[in-house]
Amino acid sequence: MLAERKDNGFLPRFLSSSWGREFVAGGFGGIAGIISGYPLDTLRIRQQSSNKGSAFRILRHVVAKEGPFSLNRGMAAPLGSITFQDAMVFQTYAIFSRAWDSSVSATDSPSYKGVGLGGFATGAVQSLLLSPIELVKIRLQLQNTSNVTESHKGPSQVAKTIWKKEVSREFIEV
Repeated sequence: MLAERKDNGFLPRFLSSSWGREFVAGGFGGIAGIISGYPLDTLRIRQQSSNKGSAFRILRHVVAKEGPFSLNRGMAAPLGSITFQDAMVFQTYAIFSRAWDSSVSATDSPSYKGVGLGGFATGAVQSLLLSPIELVKIRLQLQNTSNVTESHKGPSQVAKTIWKKEVSREFIEV
């Protein structure tokens, strides 16, 4: 009887639906992308914020001064949110791509107009929701550089500092 309840539960039904499969696929794909690309992204951010030369020179400098794991500083925020991000992108696109054309059913492929407008709307929503995460990530990646004087212990401390020093001040001045 217990086995019957598990089979009819939310999780098995969710994972067997297209939404569940897209959620899992997006999550694993996003995690793989973060793990493989994050050190290169850190080098890119460091190179853009300094005049120390090539990416190889910056890589040698960072590894020598801060250790190889410093290339992964700030990775927790994107890793912690990547499943949500990709699931949001997949589902937002699915909704918006069909919202522009009421004659298209949920089982039919969207029209070219729906694909274009759905992609545009999804990109706009994604930018609004993910920009704060990117800001936290970049602040952590730039930690211990000559341009940054503050040192943070993790993403939540960076977010609190941004909120206290930058966001709340902007709302007060308005």
